[in-house]
Amino acid sequence: MNIEKENLDKARKLLSELKTLEEAEDVLDNYDARAYAVFRTWHNNNTKTLKDVRVSMPPDLLEAMNKYMTHRICEIKKELESL
Repeated sequence: MNIEKENLDKARKLLSELKTLEEAEDVLDNYDARAYAVFRTWHNNNTKTLKDVRVSMPPDLLEAMNKYMTHRICEIKKELESL
C-alpha cells in the first residue's frame, strides 16, 4: 500500500513537470516568443516587497534550454511508463 502511494505521488509530480515543460515548449514554438531568466525574491533587503528581475536569454542559451526540455520530456514519459 505504501509503495502504491509513493508511486502515485511520484506520478503526480512527474505529470505536473511534464505539463509545465510541454506548455513552455508550446509557447516557445511561436514565432514571436521571447524567453527570459526570471529572478524573484520577497525578502528584498528585509523590506518584504517583491523584487522581480528579468534578463533576456541569448539565442544559444535558449537553444540549449529547448534541448534540455525535449530531453526531460522524454525522460519523464519513460519514467511514467515504468511506474
